[in-house]
Amino acid sequence: MLVVELLSICLVVVAQVSYANIATPSRVVALSPIGIEFAVPDSPGISLVAFHYNINKRLPRVKAGQWNYDITRKTGNEWVHRNTAVSIRNGDTVYYWVFAIKNGGGYHLTDQKWTVGGAPSTGTGGGGSVIPQPGVSKVVFLENFDAGSVDTKVWKYDVSGWGGGNGEFQAYTPDKRTTYIKDGKLVILPKLTEDLLGNNFYQNEEFDFKKRYGTCTQDHNQGCKKPAKYLPMMSGRISTIAAWRYGRFTIRAKMPRGDWLWPAIWLLPKDWFYGTWPKSGEIDIVETRGNRAYGDIGIQSIGSTLHWGLYGDNQWGRTHGSVKANSEVWGQQFHDYVLDWDANGMKFTVDGRKMFQVSTGDGYCRKAGYQNCGAWKERDAPFNKPFYIILNVAVGGTGGFFPDGVVGNKPWKNSDGWNGAINFYNARNQWLKTWDGEEAAMQVDYVKVEKN
Repeated sequence: MLVVELLSICLVVVAQVSYANIATPSRVVALSPIGIEFAVPDSPGISLVAFHYNINKRLPRVKAGQWNYDITRKTGNEWVHRNTAVSIRNGDTVYYWVFAIKNGGGYHLTDQKWTVGGAPSTGTGGGGSVIPQPGVSKVVFLENFDAGSVDTKVWKYDVSGWGGGNGEFQAYTPDKRTTYIKDGKLVILPKLTEDLLGNNFYQNEEFDFKKRYGTCTQDHNQGCKKPAKYLPMMSGRISTIAAWRYGRFTIRAKMPRGDWLWPAIWLLPKDWFYGTWPKSGEIDIVETRGNRAYGDIGIQSIGSTLHWGLYGDNQWGRTHGSVKANSEVWGQQFHDYVLDWDANGMKFTVDGRKMFQVSTGDGYCRKAGYQNCGAWKERDAPFNKPFYIILNVAVGGTGGFFPDGVVGNKPWKNSDGWNGAINFYNARNQWLKTWDGEEAAMQVDYVKVEKN
């Protein structure tokens, strides 16, 4: 391994700042044959260190870099980031900045650069500085999934078989075999109902959620009591108890791979202030389909969407964007899915790459061409109220998310109604072989909310 230390001389510029070492790397390391590594020493109260960097491209202040990584767990006595996918050579310049959270406050080390094989430098222009900025990016929520189980003081389970309004084929339950924490990550892994509750139950009995789990969260569409044969899958959906208006929402997650899996990271309004869906809005940070072969809309494509509308319409087509994977599918590794949201609009990114952006402009009412804006008095209504975060994996559905006619092996039609779930189950030998253990799970490393 070729090691090039970022020497202590880098501290000179910030030596007079008592908290300089909070975000200052102890080393920047070029790896052999390929890669780069950063490390920041640990100190009491640090809960996160983020590294943002470009190769041979300036990175002013706190702009998003070509690579952006949040480290939420220390390695020994350091906060280490290692990237073996980036190639650097002697003479290349790494432009970077570092952000650390200590005791709830944010600290930035900005405008840094280092030339591979050359002497270390403390920055461009007047050099970088570490500035305490608790008001600029204060973390108001950080879930690292370090506990042994889902914290029900922070999250609540959806317990229902109502189908999510999309005719989905799963029962959402608090069963720890489908929703659990492993190696510091949340895992949501759908499984066959008959594998968990028995074939006789699935074929012949009624899925009574209140009786089995003591609660049911949604009774619509017989969601609290339904013949089990219409719910061939069991999965998990959890939501934050807290809700927020505006901020930066970062979720580091790995999408599931497997036919007819439908993972989602999204937000719904806390109080439904403007009325029933979609009058009060819905914010989809990321959704995808787990299919490897489903035209060009399978696991190689992800999308972000706003759902909204006042008069029984859904204006989502005006506020939707999708991106294709550069050289892989989205289920191969973890990615940072980010929503930046304020009164002036929203921006959705993945690893710093824009999925889509919407400007509030004159308001959503005007975007839709409504003559009467009703209760949407403010221009960013309905997206001006607190929303909570939802993490879930659905399976199938007759609502149209899995269109008919894309591939020939789809085992149900969207006109099948409840029987779509039975047709799906009957074809299990066809699609279940595409689910490879926890590769069929959505895995979440952390969830973070920052407020200005």
